Amino acid sequence: MFAWLGQFVVRARRAILVAGLVLIAAVGMWGMGVSETGVLSQGGLEDKSSESYRAMERMKSEVGRQDSDVLVLYSQPGTSVDNPEFKQSVTAALEKTRSSPEVEHVESYYDAGLPPSTREALVSDDHEATYAVVRLKGADDDQRMTSYLDLKDAEGGNPLVVPGDEITTQLGGLRPMLDDVNSGITDGLTIIEVVTVPVLFLLLLFVFRSVVAALVPVVVAVIALVFGMAAIRALNEATTISVFSLNVLMFMALGLAVDYGLFMVSRFREELAAGREVGPAVVRTMRTAGRTVLVSGVTVTLALTGLLVFPQAYVRSMAWGGLVGAFFAMVASLTVLPAFLAVIGRKVDALRVPLPRRRREPEGAPETGGWGAVARFVMRRPAVVTVLTVGGLLVLAVPVSGVTFGTSDERTLAKDAPSRVVADRLDDEFAFDARKSLYVLVSGVEGGERQARSAAQELAGRIRSVEGVDAPTVGVVGARAEGGTGSAVVVANHQGEWTSGQARDVVGDIRGLKAPDGAEVLVGGMAADLKDQRSALASHLPLMAAVIIVITMLFMFLAFGSLLVPLMSVVLNIVSIAAAFGPIVLIFQDGHLSGLLDFTSSGFVTGMEPVMMLAFAFGLSMDYSVFLMSRIREEWDTTGDAEQAVVAGVQRTGGIITSAAVLLAVTIGSFALVEVRDMKFIAVGMFIIILLDATVVRLLLVPAVLKLLGPAAWWAPKPLRRFYASYGIKETDGEPAEAAPALSGRH
Repeated sequence: MFAWLGQFVVRARRAILVAGLVLIAAVGMWGMGVSETGVLSQGGLEDKSSESYRAMERMKSEVGRQDSDVLVLYSQPGTSVDNPEFKQSVTAALEKTRSSPEVEHVESYYDAGLPPSTREALVSDDHEATYAVVRLKGADDDQRMTSYLDLKDAEGGNPLVVPGDEITTQLGGLRPMLDDVNSGITDGLTIIEVVTVPVLFLLLLFVFRSVVAALVPVVVAVIALVFGMAAIRALNEATTISVFSLNVLMFMALGLAVDYGLFMVSRFREELAAGREVGPAVVRTMRTAGRTVLVSGVTVTLALTGLLVFPQAYVRSMAWGGLVGAFFAMVASLTVLPAFLAVIGRKVDALRVPLPRRRREPEGAPETGGWGAVARFVMRRPAVVTVLTVGGLLVLAVPVSGVTFGTSDERTLAKDAPSRVVADRLDDEFAFDARKSLYVLVSGVEGGERQARSAAQELAGRIRSVEGVDAPTVGVVGARAEGGTGSAVVVANHQGEWTSGQARDVVGDIRGLKAPDGAEVLVGGMAADLKDQRSALASHLPLMAAVIIVITMLFMFLAFGSLLVPLMSVVLNIVSIAAAFGPIVLIFQDGHLSGLLDFTSSGFVTGMEPVMMLAFAFGLSMDYSVFLMSRIREEWDTTGDAEQAVVAGVQRTGGIITSAAVLLAVTIGSFALVEVRDMKFIAVGMFIIILLDATVVRLLLVPAVLKLLGPAAWWAPKPLRRFYASYGIKETDGEPAEAAPALSGRH
């Protein structure tokens, strides 16, 4: 297949390039529009099967919404909130807000109908600041987010804001926080344009010493990104895609396209250096490096499918971003890239850069090279290298034993982000925080509204006795009857932060209380949502791991015809990822390097990010495993000497794998500049995993284990060997490289 594909690309090289340009022109502008506000989902964090989600949805239809979207903080240093001028200015803004078409309800300290305890909770300890609670219109999170953006950008100015400079207006709460996070995510586009692409080009110049050769992977990366953005926009028409998917798409499309471009161009230059003409060199490149790119791309894509088992659209969106990025990086590398190489031929080395020349190893003597020397050292002491490297990796993994999981809050943002400032002020200056409210729906009470309110009062009495509940705040806030049954809502505020384990315990204890006779009780609120989110992640994680491991091992068998190589690759991947998680815990949970990386440690690791990083890391680690094992398998098929195959494979790919790892680590690591801690977490974590895996694991531990296994590494039962012989994705397919047609023109 690969020889045929190579020959086709050589013959149709110009047609492929023209078709690529036409398609880019056709989908480019439309695809780039995916980053515009409102195109993709602004949320997607909810699990629609969870109790907390059902509680809030049922509450909305049966009693009316009780939660908040925006917390508007008004303050004037040295002035009491009871000052007549302060009161008049704030109430005028709130009345204007109430009349806005985007607003459903506003609640403030100045509302005479509120209970005294509720009114006082909306005032700061020094009585110089107050906040209003705003609920927005909209059937779901995306519609309410749209309402917030319309309100914020309303013609004539945001009605929430008090005119003038005397009174400070600050917006916080869920919608402003998501808006600030989305703004930080959008910064990734600027980072790609200003930082990542130029740095990648400079690194490729250092690797290739040629401007033309360095440009090829960058062009392929841009093509993959353009098609990837168009695919994300198209997918958004069929399913919910979160805006968070864009940064994942960017670093996967750019990183893998550059990696694949590096691998393909390096092999093409190697074939030219071996004396082949341009056409046969392209075909030979496709039969070897092209096959490896296909195996790698499919392996990475399959690894990311594991994330699709999770119920949150946010997690599935990250998976789609990575899947699309990996797929188009692979497709562009197997079509446009070889077609371009077939056109430019030996001009791939044009515009040489005057950098110090590296020593070339003699053809056919891989053991004389630097990486070959490393491999020969490992071959002499495989047991010692295995024990030392595994021991070192396990030491690095020790901090994982102390990991604590939480969820994202305003601390994921920079300290000066508007919603983060409001959250910090609420924590420091106010006795009550609306984010600590739990909403308990008592539904289906026979007899109507009065009986529903009575049943809710009965339950409220039990809730007051739950440890960790702020008893004075417990009360019935609404009731309604419909169709012969009534529903009511009990609000209960918990002690401690809403992200704390104490808050989750309170949710569990309330859910464990005896329900009023004949009634159904559902608990919602931010702490309840976090508890359900953690449960969903824990319950789906084994399925994700099973999907990733089983599918990856099956496909790697098709690629290498061995049972032990896929098993070894999976086990070593898990070891390397566990080792990398140790430093990640030290950095993001314990706060080491928080000053350098400019983030605030919350004392825990957010639950979703490690799960997503596990899938991305597994896929990308398999990427380097495929690079190395493909070349070793090629040498094994040629020589039948297990040790020589390892030495030659390490020598031929050691530099490429290291260079590719540096390029990919720079691509992903650059997203640590985004002012959103969760994106920093993924960026820094992937940076550590990639470099650790591509050096210590792939170039030391893997050769050591292969030496210990010897020829048995390539063993498979006879029936499976026959299956591999018929259906395996092999390096060669029996067609000689020289069968490619000659290219016309000069090269």
